Parts: sequence; C-alpha cells; structure tokens
Amino acid sequence: MDVSKPLLIALVLIGGLLTMQTDTARADTELYRWKDQNGRLVHSDRPPPAGMEYETINVRAGKTEKRPNSTVSNRPPAGSSVKPGREELEVIKKNPKICENARNNVEVLRSAARIRLKSDDGGYKFLSDEQKAEQIRKAEDLISIHCE
Repeated sequence: MDVSKPLLIALVLIGGLLTMQTDTARADTELYRWKDQNGRLVHSDRPPPAGMEYETINVRAGKTEKRPNSTVSNRPPAGSSVKPGREELEVIKKNPKICENARNNVEVLRSAARIRLKSDDGGYKFLSDEQKAEQIRKAEDLISIHCE
C-alpha cells in the first residue's frame, strides 16, 4: 500500500505524542489504523474491535504493515451477514477547507469561555469543559490529517 509522505509523517507524530504520554521506555510502540462502521479513519493505541481489518504502525521505525484478521475467534459465524472491513484503507486526501474549519474551531473553543449550541428541541445548551476538550481533540485530529 502506498502511503503519502505527509500522511505518514502525521501518523508518526501522532504516535510520538502517544508514546510520550504512555511509556517512553517501551521499544515497540504500535498504533492501529482502521475504518469504523461509518467509514471514518480511526487511529488508536488499542486494537480495533474483533473482525475489523486494520494496519499496525510501528512508531519507532516509522514502518507500516498490514495485518489480516488472524485468529479464528475474530471471524463471524458461518452464515452471518457481518462482513469484515475492506481489504485496503483509502488514503485520505488533504482538504484545505476542512483544515481551515478545524483550525477555526480550535481557536474558538480555546478562546471562548462558554460555547452555546442550539439543541434539537429549539432551546440552547452549553458545552461542558469535558465536551469542549473532546471537540478540541477531534478538531486537532482533523488538523493532523488535512493540514500541511
């Protein structure tokens, strides 16, 4: 699989940050990359749910390798309509518009004391500090994927 250099650099940087937060002495840090049920690309230090096609990223060496589902227990039962993930993950193309929106979102989330959103019932609700932190994390993930 051909991975673009900017995407590989972003993945290595994400891996480096995760390594600093967890265990810097560990020599074989691995990240996992897969697509969830909604088609979104997921990066994690934990393996995906059973039956999902995924890739491992060796952060120290910057090496990516594809691993097929290898254990019998991960396979869906015979006759099941559950299908494993696609054979190959698509390389995400950088999108400057998403990049700009994500950067603006981070700026607003970090500068505003309270963020008010319109709820489904027509009223308004305020984001908690935890919700703001989660939105910042999501925006930073988008920045690492879509910004150069």
